[in-house]
Amino acid sequence: MLRATILNNFLLILLLLKPFTVFAEDFVIKGLLKSLSTIDSYGASSIIDLVGDESAMVQERVVGRIIVNSAVAENTTLHVHYENSFSKGEYLSAVDALNGRTGHIDMLNADSPSDRSQVFSLTQEYLDDNGELAYHRLDRLYVEYVLDDMNIRIGRQALTWGGGKAFNPLDIMNPFSPTDTIRDYKNGTDMIAIQTYSKMFADVQGVLVPRRGDDSGELEYEESSAALKLRNTFIETDAEVLFGWHYGEPFAGGGISVFIGEAALRIDALASKGKHKDSFSAVSNIDYSWLFLGKNIYGYFELYYNSLGKGSIDDVLADRELFERIARGEMYLSDRYYASAGVVYELHPLINLNMSFIYNILDSSYVLQPRVEWDIRENMRILAGIDLPEGNLGSEFGGFYDNRGGGVISPAKRIYGQVVLYF
Repeated sequence: MLRATILNNFLLILLLLKPFTVFAEDFVIKGLLKSLSTIDSYGASSIIDLVGDESAMVQERVVGRIIVNSAVAENTTLHVHYENSFSKGEYLSAVDALNGRTGHIDMLNADSPSDRSQVFSLTQEYLDDNGELAYHRLDRLYVEYVLDDMNIRIGRQALTWGGGKAFNPLDIMNPFSPTDTIRDYKNGTDMIAIQTYSKMFADVQGVLVPRRGDDSGELEYEESSAALKLRNTFIETDAEVLFGWHYGEPFAGGGISVFIGEAALRIDALASKGKHKDSFSAVSNIDYSWLFLGKNIYGYFELYYNSLGKGSIDDVLADRELFERIARGEMYLSDRYYASAGVVYELHPLINLNMSFIYNILDSSYVLQPRVEWDIRENMRILAGIDLPEGNLGSEFGGFYDNRGGGVISPAKRIYGQVVLYF
């Protein structure tokens, strides 16, 4: 029944998109099917043990995505990405059972993407029961108008700013988790983005992100964002500045990228005047590519600082500025000082071995994430890996004891495998 529902959704969206392909001057349809399997393991004192006796929790997720780029008029292209996702497993059942038994259910939930604050509601959750979760959504829906020296995009889209590798303080419009190593797609946001070029600046970008208030459901200034970014290039040095307001708070920042021999050094920083306190965050990284025994190797090292960071969950909950930023998905890790590193080794032109490492400098906890990526065919990729968080109780990656729930809430040790078929 469920597979029939997913198939029907795909057929329906294809029918809805058909007019754009019929009347378009030019169009491209492509997509993918992705299957992700995970096995999560928790310690004996985990809060998960309160609602199940599984030492390892298996979860499956299947995602289908259809991408249509259609030239609907001269210099005008319509971009539509449709996504359908279905998940099933013991972890979802456990989280359902923990509702009402812990005050930190938001840290455990694996809900579908929310359009609560978006201008348009383009996501529908059509199943959430008995360890199953399914939704479909239009994750990109924007019109792009291109001139010789200007690009205007209106609608749901994604924007990436900054040069951070794991941590990226300048990427405030569509942030992502630094521990999510298998991300291949950023959730879209309703916005207006303009990019232009001039003799004075190599790149000028402006963006307006209107948002709705959680309580009112109306567009609100204090929930919205607007920014202007200016970038220029001097020989082999890129420099950029940006400023604006974010959730009603003024901010300013910038970054620089320079080459030191064959290595690239990047530094980004952002300062914000918050409603409750001011904040400052910065990241610096260096990356380098080299050959070893005829094989390509790429590596980076990064340092990150955030003035809002706190060392315990109690301090996070007590700090309104920090808690609000975590709750709205702007921050994922909550301490002040981090180091991260990554290495990619090209074992074969089609096989890459990856290693990522994030270290909390203050509490000495860390997560190690080795994985392998194999482009087995031109239209098929296989990825497999392990997430290994480690730390003492009370540390970020070691977890904390939830007095109300009567168990430890911590990241899982995870084994995963993913198969992606492109068409």
